[in-house]
Amino acid sequence: MVMGYLHTQGYPVPAIEDVSADGTEVLMERLDGPTMLEAIARRPTSLPAQARALAHLHRRLHRLAAPAYLPASPVGQGAQLVHLDLQPMNVILGTRGPVVVDWSNASAGPAAADVGAAWLTMEATRTPRAGIRMKAASMVRSYMVRLFLDHLEREPAVRYLGALLAWKASDPNTSLDEIESMWRIVEREARRQRGLG
Repeated sequence: MVMGYLHTQGYPVPAIEDVSADGTEVLMERLDGPTMLEAIARRPTSLPAQARALAHLHRRLHRLAAPAYLPASPVGQGAQLVHLDLQPMNVILGTRGPVVVDWSNASAGPAAADVGAAWLTMEATRTPRAGIRMKAASMVRSYMVRLFLDHLEREPAVRYLGALLAWKASDPNTSLDEIESMWRIVEREARRQRGLG
């Protein structure tokens, strides 16, 4: 199990307390604390520190080689262990610091694709509010993404945005609004790249 491997490597994941004999049921450590997203909502001034912490979690993870039993990433070849949803909703801020949860997409892939996946999710996730609150939420999301990418390499991540969009669009849990928003991000970055060339 990938979380067991990560635990042995010192990466912050929930501790596994028990596994059923057939391996189908796992009892994990109870984590008390808000998600990183909830912490930002409660104290927006913490956003720069949270963006830095999220980037640090990515860098730590991408120093680890993927175990041989993990499948290949659906968005590109690579040897790093990637989460593919390592964004503020999947980080619990508990008593022992940030802990990363939801490893269902863990695979062997390129680190830059993992950064791109977090980028798309953070910038495209919709807030079910209208008017000025929605505009403010959009500005906060964009600011979080900018700060997050300031601590990582943006350009390699751009190369994977199209593949990530196709993969996320195939997920029935991704709303049409989110797909449209991701498409706009991919198009914007493609135009920016053409402008650089």
